[in-house]
Amino acid sequence: MLIKFNEHFQRGGKISREERDNYLKLCNQLTSRSQDIDYRLISSQILKFLHKDVMVDISELVEKNKINKEVEENMLFDVEQIFTSIDDSDQNFIGKVNIVSLQCVMMFSEYSIDHKEEPPADPDRDYQIYKELRSSDWRNYRSFLQDLEKTSDDAIKKLYWVTRDHNSKRLTPYGIAEDKNVPIFIIIKLKFITVTEIIQSYLNKVCYCGITSEVTITDGNKLIPFQFTRHDILHGGFFESFCFREREIDLDDLRAFYTYSQLSENKEEKYAVSLMLFLLMHETQCGYFPSKHNLGKGMRKQWTTSVYTNPEDVSQQLFGAIGITEERITNLGDLGMSIPLESRGTPRKYIEEAIGIYCKKLQEWIDTIKPKSPAGGHRQTKKRRNRTKKHKKYKS
Repeated sequence: MLIKFNEHFQRGGKISREERDNYLKLCNQLTSRSQDIDYRLISSQILKFLHKDVMVDISELVEKNKINKEVEENMLFDVEQIFTSIDDSDQNFIGKVNIVSLQCVMMFSEYSIDHKEEPPADPDRDYQIYKELRSSDWRNYRSFLQDLEKTSDDAIKKLYWVTRDHNSKRLTPYGIAEDKNVPIFIIIKLKFITVTEIIQSYLNKVCYCGITSEVTITDGNKLIPFQFTRHDILHGGFFESFCFREREIDLDDLRAFYTYSQLSENKEEKYAVSLMLFLLMHETQCGYFPSKHNLGKGMRKQWTTSVYTNPEDVSQQLFGAIGITEERITNLGDLGMSIPLESRGTPRKYIEEAIGIYCKKLQEWIDTIKPKSPAGGHRQTKKRRNRTKKHKKYKS
């Protein structure tokens, strides 16, 4: 899924701004973990949007001469099969939206490549999983779900099941109001998502995964629709694994800092912080935030370490350690879309300026959480205070 600068995401086109906002609101409600929501109704509305958008995608493929009349008829038949086979009794509403979305991904993949061609000599994991699932009855909801459970790919299973105990393979379906500590994966039918939207989802442990209707260039690789969606699932899996299981970052602290940064009245400043959080969470897998495993230090004490607020250190982390390149921040098919329009001619300069703003706001927030000394100097130790009391008691 492409990341776009907040003020310039797709307007017009297939859906209006209002339709887009309403659709994303439904997706946020579905993943809100709230007990007070009609999940059946919300999932039904999301699936109606999906059906409408898939039909528009097929029309566009015809208009662009990507498919002929025969293929169009086959795809329309597939859409009917997919949406009429939905199991209304399935109470896993997040999983249901994901399964139907994945069926549509399978359909777009089916017609985006020539299956008569010989596969690559060393086909990648994505393509092997696709071939494995392609042999199933992917047009039928229940049959596809059963085959999905049997597949050897743990990543794709995150769309319907939750692995609560990471030391076992026991899977359980998503609950209506899922545990807030369990990451939620959801496929959304949007071509673009903004940096702010993806950061807000990350801070709520929600991982958005995208859909494309044709072969797409992603991270420099040509991907069929199935590979494109699985690529997003893997990114969400890295976020889950590195940020929470391995490093155990404190999400409450990050939420508190993000909320503090968004109080600013300066839109450019707010966006710079959002972009930096995205890059540090998405590209470094949270490698530049305090960890609960760091020498037993308290999380708040770790934040006071200057390394987190030193622009040179942060710049080295982004452009040196993990290798964000000039090519990536220039490429509109990669990170280029996240750079504001007026700065796309000098993206490196913009990122460096954003780093400075981020470090400044982070230091401001850190100063608000530091324990304050009493007025007039350093706080006395308990031993010193006791000695002072004793002296006063025996003073003649």
